[in-house]
Amino acid sequence: MYKVQVCKWHDSVNGNTYHNVVIICPDGRFLTSGFKYGYGTAYKETAIDTLKENGIEATDKDLDIVYETEVRSEKACRDFRGVLITDEV
Repeated sequence: MYKVQVCKWHDSVNGNTYHNVVIICPDGRFLTSGFKYGYGTAYKETAIDTLKENGIEATDKDLDIVYETEVRSEKACRDFRGVLITDEV
């Protein structure tokens, strides 16, 4: 499974929605999509496209959405590089 972290930003002035995806691969690599246009679950297609660009064939069934957030600034979304998630309590 590819662990996917998503950051979304809504441009309230123009009504557009954007996202940035970070993918953690089973081999430990981190892949990033960069800032992309798309609303709803378009980030899944972005994740699949990013994997494909890196030579990995995957479908949405291979994605595990482990983190999703919406931020208030474009810069915060553009700069998103993922968050540390641990199993420790």
